[in-house]
Amino acid sequence: MHDGELFPVCTNCNWEPPPPELVFRLKEKLEKSDRSVVSFPSMQGGYALGGIAGGADIFVSTQRTPMEADALRAMVFQIAALLFLLAAGLVGVTLAANIVLVWPLRRLTHSVRKWQMEGVFDGRVTRSMPLELQRLGQAFTRATQRLSRHEARLQKAMAHQELLMKEIHHRVKNNLQIVASLLNLQANQIAHPEVKAEFALARDRIRALATLHRTLYAEDTLTSLNMAVFLKDLCEQTFHVAGEADAGRIQLQVESDSFWMDPDQAVPLALIVTEVVTNSIKYAFPDGREGVIHVRLTKNGSLVTLSVGDNGIGCSFDPASGTPGIGLKLIHGFARQLKASLSYSGKEGVLFTLVMHLDKAQNP
Repeated sequence: MHDGELFPVCTNCNWEPPPPELVFRLKEKLEKSDRSVVSFPSMQGGYALGGIAGGADIFVSTQRTPMEADALRAMVFQIAALLFLLAAGLVGVTLAANIVLVWPLRRLTHSVRKWQMEGVFDGRVTRSMPLELQRLGQAFTRATQRLSRHEARLQKAMAHQELLMKEIHHRVKNNLQIVASLLNLQANQIAHPEVKAEFALARDRIRALATLHRTLYAEDTLTSLNMAVFLKDLCEQTFHVAGEADAGRIQLQVESDSFWMDPDQAVPLALIVTEVVTNSIKYAFPDGREGVIHVRLTKNGSLVTLSVGDNGIGCSFDPASGTPGIGLKLIHGFARQLKASLSYSGKEGVLFTLVMHLDKAQNP
């Protein structure tokens, strides 16, 4: 009724009034809706509310019969069973795909990575794998076996080549030492001081080359020189040959950054150092004077700076004073070979400065 009171339309139907909250919700829904009937489903059945003449509404309640309830339960059970079977099927397919495809691929990938790191390939091909994966694993196995054989042959060839290169450097060093000794013997037979000095200079240059080959033979790499080791060895040998190693009259200071240089650049650099150090020993400290000869080699990026000099009596490099000697000509020639800038001064001692670019900076 319009005042909210409920009256049943049947006289003997055991009708039970619905909850007031339900009726109130349906009335709100009907007022807000543009339809004449609104409904509300429930687990037991359903409810509907619609307007009739005279401002009254009719409220209808339906309940499921036992057969309908059984049918609903059966349908829900079947849907749940279908969903369960679908989920089980998906799990089974996923597991089968993992067993048949994913896990063999992972094992094959792990075998390839292990082969990259350790050089051993173990494909573990089984008959449970798909035929394509079996063929792929067998192909990988054959390919890695061939690569391993080729790698073993290459390593053997490289070891043999390295041994030959060491032997060549050793023989060249011995031959250069023999030539230096012959020049030294020949110089002892010469009475003219200037000619004897030229023989001694030639001997020192050859010994510098022998020192380079000895250093290459001693190093683990045959394609580059550790300049800190090589320069110190070269200068100490030059001092020893000149007889100044134990005299104590002239001090030798050798400073070098630790870096690697290609032998093609190290040879001219070593000859320049030998030339300047030898001349300083001979001419910078006459009449028993004491002094210091310094050799510094620094590296800044690809730029290498060589500084060789002394604090002796100095020297005049004025072209007007006469024709430059063969030593200065050689130094200029070696600097051109290195494509380096060369500067020198003879005031308050001799100082040669060479700036060049490093072609190869190897770090064995």
